[in-house]
Amino acid sequence: MRVILVVLSVILLSAIILIPIFGYNDITRQESIQKNIEKLGTRNWDQAMAELVEIGNVTVKPLLNALKDPNTNYWVRARTVYVLSEFSSEEIEKIFLTLLQDTKTHIQIKFSIVETLGRMKIKECHV
Repeated sequence: MRVILVVLSVILLSAIILIPIFGYNDITRQESIQKNIEKLGTRNWDQAMAELVEIGNVTVKPLLNALKDPNTNYWVRARTVYVLSEFSSEEIEKIFLTLLQDTKTHIQIKFSIVETLGRMKIKECHV
């Protein structure tokens, strides 16, 4: 009986200790993603881009949200296109094409999309 109580106590304590640690890491990662997205509007945007790419696919959804949000600074949105091109997918290409057709999309964002789609197609040809 004592052994069972000890084992259950260890399991419970482990859960109490580990759950906040994993939750904290996720919150920290989300904060890092958001800060790097904001940095895309600064002079050090290339460093922010590299960090977002390094974080990986979890950045795609927040990047798409920033790209689609008309209240986001247009430089952030334009550079978001470059970051998203590193995670090439049909969904991303469709969103790019939709934004190209939208008359409200800022010209700098459209320029980034055209440039990025061209690079993505060249990569496909060489694969």
